[in-house]
Amino acid sequence: IAAKTGTAEVGNEREKVHSWVTGYFPYDDPQYVFTVVMERGDRSNLVGATAVMRQVFDWMRVNTPEYLGLSGRNQEEN
Repeated sequence: IAAKTGTAEVGNEREKVHSWVTGYFPYDDPQYVFTVVMERGDRSNLVGATAVMRQVFDWMRVNTPEYLGLSGRNQEEN
């Protein structure tokens, strides 16, 4: 997986942030792209777009491993 992340402060007091991550996979032979954008999150929130995409990949590892190039549904050892 290859990805690039970013954040931007927004609002008069910069109390909000935009967070994003975009990328592709598999790294060696790209087949899929993704982008997650979270707008106007609280500055203190530690769950940004990267954490959300990680949850998506964790779900995919269990439920759709073929998209990640994993051979079987039981990926405990990976």
